Parts: sequence; C-alpha cells; structure tokens
Amino acid sequence: MKPENSQIANNVSPAIKIQNMPGARVHLMRTDEVESNLVTLNERYPLSYVPDLVARKLAGPEQSTLTDADFDFHRREYERLLAELIGASERSSLPEVPSAKSALDDLLVRLRGCHK
Repeated sequence: MKPENSQIANNVSPAIKIQNMPGARVHLMRTDEVESNLVTLNERYPLSYVPDLVARKLAGPEQSTLTDADFDFHRREYERLLAELIGASERSSLPEVPSAKSALDDLLVRLRGCHK
C-alpha cells in the first residue's frame, strides 16, 4: 500500500532510506560494526539495484521519480531485507540490553572535560 502523498511515495530518496535501514542493521548484527553509508554497505552486501538508485538520486529531481512497478519492487525488497534483519538479530552475539552505559558515560564526561 502506497502512502497518500504519491510525490513522496514515488521519490527515490525514501527508497534509498528503506533499503539502507535494514542493511545497516544487518551489518551491525553480523559484524558488531556501525556502517550506514549505502554505497559502502553495497560493496559488502551487493544489491544490483542500489547503484541505479544512487545514480538517480544524484542525477536530480527529474530522474528521482519511481514508477509504480519500481515502488512495488522496493516495497517487496524492504520486506525481504526486514526478514533478513530479524534472522540476523536472532543469530547475533550482541547483548539484548546495552551493557556499557557506565563506560560510555565516563567517556563522554572525559571528552567534555577536554573541551572546556
């Protein structure tokens, strides 16, 4: 189902964000590394359509509109990536609850102290 505002729904930018969100999280679950750049993620986990999405976004507004078929494809692909994210979460060695809160607080206090 498409959002009501078809100009936003058919724009390439939301499609890029939709592809990036689960990809970045799957990468984190697999590697314990934070990476949110879609181009970098695509080098590691290639998706054939990502270079086209990025090129269309960079080409400007006249190239950034998705057809209904494109929109449907990216919706299905998002659902597939979301299922992959759930699977990666189940296999992840990351703790369910963050365990480094006090260490992070100490680091932030030290960093702020250096900039006074």
